[in-house]
Amino acid sequence: MARAKKNGEFVNCKVRQDIADRLNAYSEKTMIPKTAIVEKAIEEYLDKIKSDTK
Repeated sequence: MARAKKNGEFVNCKVRQDIADRLNAYSEKTMIPKTAIVEKAIEEYLDKIKSDTK
C-alpha cells in the first residue's frame, strides 16, 4: 500500500558534511525519516526565535 501524499514543499539546502553524517546516523539508529527530523528541528528553532523576539 502506498503512503499518503504529504502536503508540503520541497526545500533544498546544502549542509556541512559533519551535520549530514550525524543526521544520517541518527535517522538510521532511530528509523525516523530524515524529513521528520529536519521538520521537527526547524519547527523547534522557529518557535524558539519567535518567543525570543517578543
